Amino acid sequence: LHCMYKLLREEVLENVNQAARINAGLTQEDVLSKTGRARSTLRRWEQYKTLPSKEKRKQLCDLYGVPEQAVRWEK
Repeated sequence: LHCMYKLLREEVLENVNQAARINAGLTQEDVLSKTGRARSTLRRWEQYKTLPSKEKRKQLCDLYGVPEQAVRWEK
């Protein structure tokens, strides 16, 4: 049960950053072209495997049209 909860929690957390992107009407390709990053980098950011630099966080929030505090960057 604990493993199931952890898996569900990680899936929900991942969806927070994806939701910010999707709510802004952006695809991964849109974000990639505007940030100059690789798809694997964006995927790791959305899955909380790596943390974008402060500059990239600001750039992403500007793209998504949300304040930085509205997006969860760490687990």
